[in-house]
Amino acid sequence: MYLKVAPKVESVEELEQLEKRLSKAYYAGNLEKELKAIQKEKGFKNPIKYEISEWVGDEEEYVNENKEYHSPKICLANEAGYWRKFNALHDWFVQKCQDGVDECQTSLVDPDLLQDLFDKLLKINKKNAAKILPTTEGFFFGGTEYNEYYWDNVERLKMFLIQLFEKHDFKEQTLFYRSSW
Repeated sequence: MYLKVAPKVESVEELEQLEKRLSKAYYAGNLEKELKAIQKEKGFKNPIKYEISEWVGDEEEYVNENKEYHSPKICLANEAGYWRKFNALHDWFVQKCQDGVDECQTSLVDPDLLQDLFDKLLKINKKNAAKILPTTEGFFFGGTEYNEYYWDNVERLKMFLIQLFEKHDFKEQTLFYRSSW
């Protein structure tokens, strides 16, 4: 399960278009110029952070490969968080950010929803855990008990969210969630 942060965009498709645009600029040798152009167009105050993906080796492969299965050379979404077998959190993302559809798709995450989750986590206890952040069954999801692993994940999530809110400016950044099984 991945939470990623990228420059402010309105949709997953817009992010993908920017990544393709920057990938073409990378192959043309004018990546820095294109980064500055996008920064100006979008009105970003801070420089755009990016990673170079190793999925695609050259321009011909980039142009000819099926983009659904191959990431572009330039990736604008950088990892902010990663979890394994925290099925309660995954289900929360599916319900709140993916309209109940769990197909390992990339989805926008409203930071206000995460703030609401954090506020609820401050009140979570053994009596209300099943209502606030219920566990769920599923393929390769881990246990569904409200045991020490569950409570350890809840505490780590609280700490992660504190750091996330302190570190990122969501007026200039967008959050995305994606699971991968």
